[in-house]
Amino acid sequence: MPAPNFYAELEVDRTATSDEVRAAYRRLAAQCHPDNQKTGDAARFRRIREAYEVLVDPARRAKYDATGYVDPRFAEQLAERLAQEMSAGYRAWVDGDRVGAAAHAAQGIATALGGYLRARGRGAGS
Repeated sequence: MPAPNFYAELEVDRTATSDEVRAAYRRLAAQCHPDNQKTGDAARFRRIREAYEVLVDPARRAKYDATGYVDPRFAEQLAERLAQEMSAGYRAWVDGDRVGAAAHAAQGIATALGGYLRARGRGAGS
């Protein structure tokens, strides 16, 4: 589960001021708004709105900058992803696919370790 890159989503630098974040949001929201017939993109509009809500709030932005995440359910989501990978690995093992089982187990471990490092401020996005 990669950390969202809100700065890239809004096309601003990590050092952007609140005014720069607001200006970028308004520009991109106008382009991606679902009501825009030519360039509307509802999924991107939701990501832009989420990025704006985090980066414009000083407390949420500080937490995001420190950990790469803002979702309080981060641990639950990480555990769910790990369980999905391990379950897929078990199914592959039962079906006789030892390589597939090992790949799923490795992906589960990588997911858990990467999430832990990001939460501790040592991984990508920190």
